[in-house]
Parts: sequence; structure tokens; C-alpha cells
Amino acid sequence: MSESKRHSGPGRGGKREGAGPKAKDGATNTIAVAVSLTPEHRAKLKALGGSVWLRAIIDREFDKQV
Repeated sequence: MSESKRHSGPGRGGKREGAGPKAKDGATNTIAVAVSLTPEHRAKLKALGGSVWLRAIIDREFDKQV
């Protein structure tokens, strides 16, 4: 490929603002956290509602302590 046909600069690939799937509950400013689960626990987490359910449980439990 000749040098003139190569893309030389930003604009292809990499992290982009607003890219990717959105949270089902509308949560914003989220971060990905890795958790080790058995396949059975992974299936149960998914059946319970995944990250939406987990955020609700964390909020509920934290509010009990305050």
C-alpha cells in the first residue's frame, strides 16, 4: 500500500465518547468490574437481572447501614 493511501491520524478505532451499549436502567458514568463466578452463579446473576439487579442490591444494602 502506498504511503498516500494510509490513514495518518486520529479518527479510526480507539475509545470514543458515547460508544458502546447503554445501561438498561439508564445508569451513567459506570465502570466495568471483573468478578469471578462459577458458571451456575453467572446464570443466576443473569436471571436475577444482571448489573441492573446488582446495582439495586448494593444501593439497598448500603442504605441500611447509613
